[in-house]
Amino acid sequence: MEIFFKTGIILVLSIPFGHLAIRFKLPRILGYITGGVILGPYVFNLIDKNFLKSVEPFYVFSLSYILFLLGTKLKIKKIGEFIRPILFAFLFQGILSLIFIFLLGFFITKNFLFSLIFSVIALAKAPATALAVIDEYEAEGDFSRSVLFFMVINDLVVILLFSLLFPLIKYGNNDILNQIYLSFLKFISSGLLGIIFGFILSYLEARTESDINLTFSAIGIVLFLFGLLEYFEMSPYIGAIFLGFVVSNASIKHKKVLKNLEFFDNLVYVMFFFLAGAGMHLDLLIFMLPFVIMYVIIRGLSVYFGSYFGALKGGFEHEEAKNFSLSLLAQAGLAIGFALLIGTSGTETIVKLKNTILASVIIFETVGVILLRKALLAVGEIKIFHVIERELEPIFDLHLDKIIKEFLEEIGIKTKKVNVKELKVKHLMMKVPLTLKPSDNLDKIIESFERARCNFLPVVDEEGRYLGSIILYDLEELSIDKTLKKLLVAQDLIRVGLPSLEPEDSIEKAREIFREKNFDSLPVIENEKIVGILSRRDIIRFV
Repeated sequence: MEIFFKTGIILVLSIPFGHLAIRFKLPRILGYITGGVILGPYVFNLIDKNFLKSVEPFYVFSLSYILFLLGTKLKIKKIGEFIRPILFAFLFQGILSLIFIFLLGFFITKNFLFSLIFSVIALAKAPATALAVIDEYEAEGDFSRSVLFFMVINDLVVILLFSLLFPLIKYGNNDILNQIYLSFLKFISSGLLGIIFGFILSYLEARTESDINLTFSAIGIVLFLFGLLEYFEMSPYIGAIFLGFVVSNASIKHKKVLKNLEFFDNLVYVMFFFLAGAGMHLDLLIFMLPFVIMYVIIRGLSVYFGSYFGALKGGFEHEEAKNFSLSLLAQAGLAIGFALLIGTSGTETIVKLKNTILASVIIFETVGVILLRKALLAVGEIKIFHVIERELEPIFDLHLDKIIKEFLEEIGIKTKKVNVKELKVKHLMMKVPLTLKPSDNLDKIIESFERARCNFLPVVDEEGRYLGSIILYDLEELSIDKTLKKLLVAQDLIRVGLPSLEPEDSIEKAREIFREKNFDSLPVIENEKIVGILSRRDIIRFV
């Protein structure tokens, strides 16, 4: 029963941890990772090592499923538009990383083979993290697609190289060529099975009309393929990517299926990143700190400058290449899995390499998520609206008074009814609202929305007279662009003639306006000056 208890705790706590991350202007998944660290073996030990061991199959499935979702983002028609800069970026950063991380590994171990595998693992990226952040902010465009496509190519190569090199450690000099051949065969077979099952799923989707049957077909094929690959000791990660890729390009209903799977996607994200956080080795971070610092600096610089110069060579502009490079630093699932595999050899030198990777993941995953969000904002693929709207959500909004009232009425205890006719706007409005001046720039507007926690902000002149309001939803089409930041001011976004209330107006009048107009809040005006804000939520909660 332990697995149900702890899974329940994770799902419940994902809500406040996710909202706390949002409050600090961070992606929600960073809250999940932090929650995992806090509940994990090195803090409260609620998610202990035994529990992590018992859910390892789910962790593998989660990463495979996220890679399947990643594959569905790759459209053949779009790949050709940015294949050149991606390949150049991959080659440049790959060569730099392999050389410098190899040298660091050789400095630590004095072993050629161990250092080579160490440098290959350092190449691994975090496609699950990138996809989760992009989905969370609903980022869409060529930049997001190029980041995801880069990570697919990168990790396919990493998995192949690791599959070929790992037998040299695991089996020593015993039948090396045969083991390398089998590893390569399994890699190819995993991809072929992913392609075959992709066409099977596309066929089933085309023949199925019911939404529920579409969803069952998709989940069933995914589970069956991953189970089959695991049973034959092949790579579910490779199969997952090719399965998603084929479905995205062959299925006529893949968008509908993915829409139906959104709830399941979010469940997988929560569990995956909580478990990833709990599995991070805080003890190793301190113990291996000198090596970790060297590794983080060398890998970070190699990935950044290699991908930056490669992207420039491939045709990206300076700003685009810079932000593209910032998006590639995160490292998590694959690196952790490969590090644990090489650690099974038991030799002291390779354990040092394993511990260095495991400890550095904490840094790369945290910093990588933040930099990816920053890059997506900088290129304008995250709308201002999506950033601000998320931060208006309360961490806890329990409505305890309404819950208790409903319960008492259900068991026959009558509560005192509020006489709505006696209530006036002044009784429920929020007083002294935050206001803007017509000359306030976009930065000030965004900052004010974050502080105000409401969906509109009033604009007043120097004498405090109400001029109109800026509606949060009007920012939906605006991207955070440097040019816009300098040129746009509140006067450009102001809306006049919007419905308003007076302090002595009845709540019934306010409710009628809310019913007719699609606004969440209304200004309360007295003598041409704004004296408060009444929100739809305040009326619903009180009445």
